[in-house]
Amino acid sequence: MSNDGARSIGERIADARKAAGLSQQQLADRIRVSVSLLRKVEQGSRDTTPALVADTARVLAIDVTALTGQPYDQAGRRRDPIHTHIPALRRALTYWDLPPHGISPRPLPELAADVEMAAQLRRTAHHTRLAAALPDLLTETTAAVHAADGSQREQIFGLLTVLLFAAHSVTYKTGYEDLSTVVEDRISWAAAGSSDPLMIALAAWTRTTSMLQAGSYDIGRQLLDRVQTDIDPGNSEWWSRRAADGRGAASAFRDPGRAWR
Repeated sequence: MSNDGARSIGERIADARKAAGLSQQQLADRIRVSVSLLRKVEQGSRDTTPALVADTARVLAIDVTALTGQPYDQAGRRRDPIHTHIPALRRALTYWDLPPHGISPRPLPELAADVEMAAQLRRTAHHTRLAAALPDLLTETTAAVHAADGSQREQIFGLLTVLLFAAHSVTYKTGYEDLSTVVEDRISWAAAGSSDPLMIALAAWTRTTSMLQAGSYDIGRQLLDRVQTDIDPGNSEWWSRRAADGRGAASAFRDPGRAWR
């Protein structure tokens, strides 16, 4: 086999299926998708989905990363520049229960403006710029949390939750699963400190991403149902927006065999 880093997910699925001695029809039946969809995914004419990849890995008894080849574009001529920012992001995430040394946080309005800028970069999928901005912002916001008290501390915890949500977007989309898990732990801590039900819901929503990838539909469904129950009914519009932004995660958890066809 030639350079595996250059192979698509569909090609890796085909390789793994053949290695397991399964036909396309047999694999399609086991992961509950149509054989035509599986054929298109393997040929590269149809994009795959997290649920399809997770189900395929489960059926073939292999790790999801064997199919995704992540972190993506790590080597070769197509190496993405976003990877150069990951070490600094990893270091910034080590600060949470201990304050960073030598950091004097700016006033809350200035910090909030930069957090909104980071959120906008996430919404517009400027992930390389976002990855470059996050380490310093995360470090400064963490320092601000430890320096504040009372209601202001809760506000800063809310800002930190937003930054960690952006960090999860970067780490998940670039395939750093270990770092995504760290972010999920940190965002739960930050959201709890904010005492904001929406931030707590956002943290829970973030956790469902890795559950979907791992094929843990039952656990993810329980978490989504619990969070939706906990949110004030007046915020149902917020939940609908999260569901729309979530790459179909809610549908996948409720019917994993049908939602991704």
